[in-house]
Amino acid sequence: MICKRNNLNLKNAIIMNEIVVRHGDVTRLAKICGCSIQSVRFALKGRLESALATKIRKEAIAIGGVEMSERRLVRIVK
Repeated sequence: MICKRNNLNLKNAIIMNEIVVRHGDVTRLAKICGCSIQSVRFALKGRLESALATKIRKEAIAIGGVEMSERRLVRIVK
């Protein structure tokens, strides 16, 4: 698949689904994981790719978060 907007080849793109949590759970996840609220937001949107982001995503699922089926581009692997 080729992204016409940026002329990028998306064959090697890493795709992550967004995780949606209840109101107030972002702050709760930040306290549990010992990070900032913004880090939690980025991890749940699939914009971060690190050990902390993986931990945040697992905790979010554990407390009742739902992974959305719509997929989005995270980054392109070169």
